[in-house]
Amino acid sequence: MSRLAKTLPALLLSLGCGAAPKPEPIVATIAVPEAPAAVASTPTASATGSTAPQRCSLRLQVEREEKVESCYLETRVHEGVTGELRFPCDRHGSAEAIFEDAVFSGDLQGGRIHLHFERQFPYDDHCTWTTLQQIDGSLDAEFLSFTYDEQAAEQQGCMAACSATARLRVSSFAPDH
Repeated sequence: MSRLAKTLPALLLSLGCGAAPKPEPIVATIAVPEAPAAVASTPTASATGSTAPQRCSLRLQVEREEKVESCYLETRVHEGVTGELRFPCDRHGSAEAIFEDAVFSGDLQGGRIHLHFERQFPYDDHCTWTTLQQIDGSLDAEFLSFTYDEQAAEQQGCMAACSATARLRVSSFAPDH
């Protein structure tokens, strides 16, 4: 290689030829519209490159609980408690309701939701109890229904089983959520 071939690239760079200027950063302001009734998150790409469906969220507020006063309920849904319902925006697929210390899971098909939460616990009667707590209803309705049922394992001397129902108001989140 000639000496000119070796020094030509260095000469061109020193004159500014061939060196790209450093781009300036672009600063943009994005206006975010008010939150709609169901707040959708941005789709995310999976490792395979496919896009996951958009997820929406709604607020659940426990408004009315009906139970027998003498019953102990090992429930995660109480009057006044707020939770978050997460589901596919296309209204088909897996869904969940998240409360402070419980996650109800299940599915959503055509706007109808069915979620459940099960738990075992020992009680003072020396029996092991299993609860089945469910959330059901239509996303188009103002309220979803909550049911609580329990059953003792096959043991003797257990107290009577209890049940309860509640009404969950469905609403959008405040814009700051």
